[in-house]
Amino acid sequence: MKRFMLVSVMLITALAAAVGSACENTPVSSEPTSPTSDMQGTPMEVEGGTYWRLTPNQFRTFTSGDVFLVVVDEAYLGEITGTDQWIKASEIADNLNLFPDDKDARVAIYCATATRTPAAATALVQAGYTHVAELGGGWTAWIQQGYSPPKTNTARFE
Repeated sequence: MKRFMLVSVMLITALAAAVGSACENTPVSSEPTSPTSDMQGTPMEVEGGTYWRLTPNQFRTFTSGDVFLVVVDEAYLGEITGTDQWIKASEIADNLNLFPDDKDARVAIYCATATRTPAAATALVQAGYTHVAELGGGWTAWIQQGYSPPKTNTARFE
């Protein structure tokens, strides 16, 4: 019985260590630290600060008005109406000159499936941007909610 318990404890410890290290670089969702935050959505804590993951409806509301809207797909697949730039997620840090000078400006990013946005959002937060939002689920979720599908306009970014 003692041997069984020892083996069980060792297996549980190994499993907990493996899960912990696998999640080490994953953004962690937490409750807002300030109830007066003007950002909606789920706050995502990353090294350097916080960005927000928005539902399609929240994203639509966030992007109405004064916001810098960026598609961050690695290949241009299309854009939601009102998009200001296409910048590959892997090239965000090298193209900060294309973003607003005001680090408190609202910046909204999206890609097809939201696989690229966490890295892009993290790069923006680490560059000092304080109001960064990503479209949770990407424009795939956007379309599933009944919003207009992205339009292709490759000439705009050549």
